[in-house]
Amino acid sequence: MSIMLVPILLLWLPMSRSAVSRWTVAAILAVVIVAASGVVTVAPRGLFETAVAALALSAVAVVIARFRERRLLGPGRQRRVTLPSKLLVAWLLFVCLCIGVLLRPNPFLPSADLVLPLPDGLHATVVENEGSACGSGSCTRTILVTGRPGQSPATLHTEVVAHVTGRDQAPGCQPIGWLLSPATECTAVYTDRDRVVITLTGLRGSL
Repeated sequence: MSIMLVPILLLWLPMSRSAVSRWTVAAILAVVIVAASGVVTVAPRGLFETAVAALALSAVAVVIARFRERRLLGPGRQRRVTLPSKLLVAWLLFVCLCIGVLLRPNPFLPSADLVLPLPDGLHATVVENEGSACGSGSCTRTILVTGRPGQSPATLHTEVVAHVTGRDQAPGCQPIGWLLSPATECTAVYTDRDRVVITLTGLRGSL
C-alpha cells in the first residue's frame, strides 16, 4: 500500500506553492497511507477496495489543494509545476492500470505455502504438471502427502485435515475477496490408496 501512495506524497511536495497547503495535504496523505495500511493488515480481503479508496482520497486531496492554490495565488510559473504534475498524473494512471490488470476475472493458482510445511514425519510432493493446471474457470494445485512408516491412510487423513484446518484452510470453499475482487479459494483433502491428496483451487468470482 505504501508503495502505491508514498510517491503521491513525494510528488505533491514540489508541486505545492503554499506552505500551509503543502503541509496540510502532506499530513492528510500521511494519514491516508497509515490508515490504508492498517485496514489491509486487519482485513486483507479488502485489499483492492482499500487501494481504490486510498488512491481516490489522495488524488482528490491534491486536486482540491491545487485548485485552491490557483484561486488564491494565481496561475503561477508553469516551469515550477509542470514536471511534478505530469509525473503525478503518469503515476496515477500507472497505478490504475495495475489495479485494472490485477482485477481481471481470471482464475488464480493458490500457493502451496498455504498448507506447507507439514507436521514432522510427513512428506509432501507438489505436483507441478497436473497440479498446476488451469481449466473450466479455475486453477488447481495438487499436493501428495505420504505418512510415517506404518501410519494408516485413515490416521494420515485425520492428521492432514487437522493440519490444514489449523492453517485456516479447512476443507471446503471460502471467499478471499470483497466487492472489487470476488475470489474463492477451495481446499479438498481425500485419501488415494496409501497417501492423502490435498487440492488447492482458486477461481475469480463466487461459487
